[in-house]
This record gives sequence, structure tokens and C-alpha cells, in this order.
Amino acid sequence: MTPIHQNEATVQRQFEEQLDLYTRAAAGAAYVVPDLVTPFLLSWLAARPDFAPAGGLRLCEFGGGGGVLLKRLEDGLPPPVTLVNAELVDAYRQHQASPAIQFRQASVLDSGFAAGAFDVVIMRNVLHHLIGDSLAQTRQNQAHALAELRRVTRPGGLVLIQEQVNARAWAAALLFYLSRAAARLRLNLPAFEVTPHTIVAYLTPAGLRQLCARHASPAAWQADIYRRRQVGLRWRLTLLMANNGDALIALPKL
Repeated sequence: MTPIHQNEATVQRQFEEQLDLYTRAAAGAAYVVPDLVTPFLLSWLAARPDFAPAGGLRLCEFGGGGGVLLKRLEDGLPPPVTLVNAELVDAYRQHQASPAIQFRQASVLDSGFAAGAFDVVIMRNVLHHLIGDSLAQTRQNQAHALAELRRVTRPGGLVLIQEQVNARAWAAALLFYLSRAAARLRLNLPAFEVTPHTIVAYLTPAGLRQLCARHASPAAWQADIYRRRQVGLRWRLTLLMANNGDALIALPKL
């Protein structure tokens, strides 16, 4: 399956503009993306002391921004551990939360890592940013990204997908078209997180599960968690974001 790259520049511009937002969290700011990964992974690894190879755990996060999640894992994992942030936006290189994090500018659509390079691979809230020229192309990108995560995970390793999802398929599709139109019109409405470079394509919880089921049977999943978000009044009034939540699926590389 061939990935679509046309809109990577738009995504890069969005996150360059939001650089402060995704690095202040490392210094204890109020804005923090919900973290389902850390408590699950630390508990899962503690129950499997033989999971890590002799040279230590090799862990990669795709789209890790300022390395906030990797720093939490560094603090909770016994050494040695290799931490790699595969991040599309090179501007984050100078803002990593820990000097132990190895920064690599890379896209999850074509990472350049060797097959089986990591024991654990994480991707958090990236799928809805893998925008193509249409919703169909975007769904193709999302499927390709999961295949790439699996490729760079060693046999017996673990792929963790945390993703913001929308429970209503019609709302997820409409948000894509509305955000694409807003970007083309160069609208800037900070109260609704609308910028000239913000285009989103949420999956439904069922859609995310269908993507993941292509790579491992649900019976083998190590986690399948969904938490509905408590959203503000402005989002409830629009209906579009009223049914957003956070999902975590842990896929073994069999």
C-alpha cells in the first residue's frame, strides 16, 4: 500500500505553530494529553521481567513532540532502556524532555527504521493527522501507518496505539470536511482549535478496532480501553466533538 504524502507540510506547520503547547507540558503546564500508555505499559512490563532483551528495552514513540511521554517512561523503567522519538517536526529536536531521548526526524508513513528494530512501539494521537487529499486517502494513510508500526516491532514485541476517537461516524467525516474547508479558507478560530493548518480525520472506536484487527486477533490484544472525554459546553453545543474519547489498543507482534 502506497502512502500519501501531499499534506505532510500542513501537519508540520500546525505543530510548529503549537510548539510551545506540546513542550510546556514537560515543565508541568496544565495542558496534558490524556495518558493511557504509561500506567498500562509499566504494569504490563512489571509482570513480564523477561520481556526486555539482555541489552535493555528498545522503545520508540512516533510523533512524540517534546518527549513528555518518553520522559515518564524513562522515570518508571529500570535501566538500561533506549528511548527514540520518531517525530516529523524537526523543531522539537531542541525541546526534548530528557537528554536520554534520541530524536529522529521521521514519518510513520515511511520511517526508515529497520524491520524489528524495537521491542515496544508507541503512537499517540497521530492517526487523525495523517491527512491525504480525500477522506479515502486519509484512511489509506492510517492503515499504512499501523502496518509500518508492526514492521519496525520485533517478533514478540508490542505495539501501543492511543488515539482520540469520535463515537459518531457522521461527525468524524464531517469534521474532516469542515476542517479541510476551514484550512483552505485560512480561518483562525482559537476557541474551537481551528487554524489554517489544522485538518483532522478521527476514527470511530469501531474503526480503530477494525484497523488493529488486521494485525492481530482481538483475542490476542493486551489492552482494549476506551474512555469518553468530558468536553466543554462549546463542544457539546456543536455536537461534532461531544462524543470524543480516548482509546488504547495494545497489539502483540506475533
